[in-house]
Amino acid sequence: MRALFCVWALVSAGLVWAQSGDEMSLAEAKRMLKGQQQAFVAVAKQVTPSVVYIEVEREQRTGGWSLFPDFDDFFGRSSRRVIETGSGVIMRSDGLIVTNNHIVRGADVCRVRLGDGLLVDGKVLGTDPATDIAVVKVEANNLPALKWGDSDKLQVGEWVIAVGNPFGLERTVTTGIVSAKGRQDLGVLALEDFIQTDAAINPGNSGGALANVDGELVGINSIIYTQSGGSQGIGFAVPSNMARKIVEEIVRNGKVERGWIGFLPLRDNSTGARVYRVYRNEPADSAGLMPGDLIQKYGDKTISSAAQLRKLVVTDKPGSTVTLTVRKQQTGKTETVRVRLGSVPIRDDGTPYPGI
Repeated sequence: MRALFCVWALVSAGLVWAQSGDEMSLAEAKRMLKGQQQAFVAVAKQVTPSVVYIEVEREQRTGGWSLFPDFDDFFGRSSRRVIETGSGVIMRSDGLIVTNNHIVRGADVCRVRLGDGLLVDGKVLGTDPATDIAVVKVEANNLPALKWGDSDKLQVGEWVIAVGNPFGLERTVTTGIVSAKGRQDLGVLALEDFIQTDAAINPGNSGGALANVDGELVGINSIIYTQSGGSQGIGFAVPSNMARKIVEEIVRNGKVERGWIGFLPLRDNSTGARVYRVYRNEPADSAGLMPGDLIQKYGDKTISSAAQLRKLVVTDKPGSTVTLTVRKQQTGKTETVRVRLGSVPIRDDGTPYPGI
C-alpha cells in the first residue's frame, strides 16, 4: 500500500501545481519525479524475486513424411532437439510455479532457474490449453511467493508492471497501464477473458507476472499482438482470478476437465454455430450432428456465435448431458438433440484438437 500511496500523493501534488497556475521549480519537479521513481522501484523489488526463468527441451520433427522410421534421413524427414524459454511466477514457497501451457506443452525436459542462478529440474503437474495456464513444481523451500491480487478490481488506466525474461533477458521489468479488460474473441484460446496492457511484452515474457502497484499478481502474461515479432504496445494477460482457480484445480486433480462436443464450426455470419465437420466417434457423431446443421441453443442459452458456444462447452464437465437446439441442414426443421459431453482430445505435442 505504501507504493500505491506514493503514486497517488505524487499525482495529487502535480494536480495542485497545475491548478495553482504557478510554474514548478526544478527542485520541486525533481522531488516529484524521484518520488514516483522510488514507487516503481519498490514495486519491482517486491515482484521480481518471484519471477523465474523456464527452459524446456522438446523434440521437433522436420522434413517430409516417411513410412519407415529407419529411413527418415533418406526421405528427408528427421527430428531435432529444440530449446525454448519463457517465464513463470512462484505462487507457493515450496516451489509451486504458474506459467503458460504453450511454454511447457510437449516438453521432454523442463528446467527452472531460481534466484540463486542455478537451473533445477521442474515437473509439469498439469496444463489447461483452454486458458494457456500450466503448473510446474520444483523441489525447493522458502521461495519468495508472490501474493495473488484481485483482477476483478482492476480498472482501465491503472498502472501495472510486467516482469519476465524477454529474449532470455532475465527479470526484465516494464511499466504501463491496463489498456482494456475482458478482451475476447481473439481466436487464440477456447476460453478468453484477457487483460490488455501497453507494458512492453516480448517473446520470453510469456508466463511472467503482470502486477499492480501493490505488488500483487493480477495477470499471467500470455500473448502479444505484433506484426514485427516484438512489442507493439498490445499485450494480453490471463486474469489472476481465472488463473488462480485453474491452478487450484490442477493441484487438486492434476488436470482441468473441459467439455467437448466434437465438431469443427464453420466461420459464417449466421446467428448460432454452424457445423462444418464432425469428428468420427465423438459426441457430435453419436448425437447425429451433420455438416451444415446450425446449433441455435445450448440448454436454455441462445447461441450467437461459435465462440460463445465454445466458452459454454469448455466450462462444463465431461460426462454432462446437455440439450442442443439444432436446425437440421437436410430437412430445415428444428430439433432438440441430447449430447453427452466428452473430453477435449489432446495431440501428442500437448495441443488440443481444434473445434468445440
